Amino acid sequence: MTVAKKVMLDTTFLIDLSKEDNEFHKFSASYLNYMESNKYSMYVSSIVYAEYCSGDPGKLEDILRYKPMAFNFDHALETGRIINSGYLKQKDPKIKRWEAKNDCKIMASSSISEIGIILTRNPKDFERFQPVLNNRIRVIDYSKENLGSLSEDGQHILL
Repeated sequence: MTVAKKVMLDTTFLIDLSKEDNEFHKFSASYLNYMESNKYSMYVSSIVYAEYCSGDPGKLEDILRYKPMAFNFDHALETGRIINSGYLKQKDPKIKRWEAKNDCKIMASSSISEIGIILTRNPKDFERFQPVLNNRIRVIDYSKENLGSLSEDGQHILL
């Protein structure tokens, strides 16, 4: 069973949160305040940390407070299951096995760890895996959707 109070934070969320002059900072900060106030468990995959640190990491100490999730063997098996399901090949026959990019690994980690939400500014990168996972994970574009996207009843929450 997927638990909606567990959220995986994508790299874009961390970047926007750490850079106050970023045009999306206010959105990520609002989501963060809401999640902290409502006791969400926030996770960051080791893959996300690697992506974040390979760019301009901004305030690294600020993001270390989230629960790190190491990519492990079970996550790797789930990534393989998603890639080998045949669904992606139907959508794009040219896709290669090595194209199990980081987004698929983050999606697989979230699925195995029963994390019900991924917050990102790039939802299409994750949504292509939804059919394989029976839409168990909600992918939320924090830069476009209001905080009501986090609530189970979908009620609007004012910023």
